[in-house]
Amino acid sequence: MGDVYQARDTKLDRDVALKVLPEAFTAEPDRLARFEREVVVQEVRCAIAM
Repeated sequence: MGDVYQARDTKLDRDVALKVLPEAFTAEPDRLARFEREVVVQEVRCAIAM
């Protein structure tokens, strides 16, 4: 679906994953919506883990 990179969040002092979508995906509403849902799920998981 995209490229994933490991990065460091210095404010939260933890490793994070950055996912970058191909530009073509941004023109496809279904794929963009899937990506946005995935972001929300990950935010919830992180909040629960804290």
